[in-house]
Amino acid sequence: MEKILFIAGTRPEAIKLAPLYLEIRRRRIFEPVMVVTGQHPVLADEALAAFGISAEVKLQMPSPPEDGPRPLSWLLGELCLLLGPVIAEQKPGYMIVQGDTTSALAGALAGFYGKTPVVHVEAGLRTGSISAPFPEEGNRRMIARVADLHMAPTAAARDNLVWEGVAEESIFVTGNTGIDALFAMVERLKSGAAQKDKALDVLPGPFALITAHRRENWGAPMENLCRAIARAAHEFPDFSFLCIMHPNPIAREPFEQLLADRANIQLAEPLDYPENVSMMQSCRFIITDSGGLQEEAPALGRPVLVVREQSERPEAIEAGAAILVGSDEEKIFKGIQTLIADETRYQKMAVSRMIFGDGKASERIADVLEGKFQGR
Repeated sequence: MEKILFIAGTRPEAIKLAPLYLEIRRRRIFEPVMVVTGQHPVLADEALAAFGISAEVKLQMPSPPEDGPRPLSWLLGELCLLLGPVIAEQKPGYMIVQGDTTSALAGALAGFYGKTPVVHVEAGLRTGSISAPFPEEGNRRMIARVADLHMAPTAAARDNLVWEGVAEESIFVTGNTGIDALFAMVERLKSGAAQKDKALDVLPGPFALITAHRRENWGAPMENLCRAIARAAHEFPDFSFLCIMHPNPIAREPFEQLLADRANIQLAEPLDYPENVSMMQSCRFIITDSGGLQEEAPALGRPVLVVREQSERPEAIEAGAAILVGSDEEKIFKGIQTLIADETRYQKMAVSRMIFGDGKASERIADVLEGKFQGR
């Protein structure tokens, strides 16, 4: 049976690849092999475990050359060195990479160098600015140059690829596998197969869910976000703010310095995927720079304030499900104020929308791979 290598380095990758991995395994036409690269090993393992998946291959990243954040060039080089022998040993028919992380780029390059067809899941997302988000925009553009098959989540993503000169016959509009994962977890929570987060029992009243971690928001932009949250917490003492901290000390430092010891602000460690979904279902709205949450929140009918200068998911903004507030303190504060105090505006945004998929993206991608295999 021909093998398919799935490359996952981060939690979002693991979540979005899990339903496709399970669909491929269910069909028994290919043998799926999940490779955890070691970029964020614990978070990726936990995300896969939420779907009952244990990676067949776990790579061990060496220690970085110096203290502090790992240089991106070093990370990319080490990942390519680790993935090359895996491809030589496994001899896969396809390499599947997801999104735009350093692991995804390394997987695509290693597959290209190993003459293994590369399948890019969540292809075609673009902001138009090579530096925003950094390095993700550059990563996904480079992946598009070496990928053989492009699984675009939306028609707009397909159009981006066509405009860049990617052959139309290699592009397939499938929806986003992240919505497959979301719907599957909602059902597990509903049935009791997965547990909600215990923090829900201690949060008083309505609350906003906040996450922020992107490199372009490090420093002053993150501080602006925290100051806007502090102002809103003071103005609305009966409303709570749940800030999910990122493991990276650079991303979490402003939250700890500016938002600690406030009665209606709770700082929490990273949630596992079932906990995160339960929080999204229960919150009033979301403030984030995460790409995945921009997809998931509209499907759950949760308005989003996007703390980014540009978004590669303009569909949510155009549909009225999200507001792009950037990194300006006043704009963020006004956005929070609107979603708490303007009930009419809130209700217009708080509508479930299937913008990024209907929960069947994995089936469509598996159909493409099966058709390509049978057509050889």
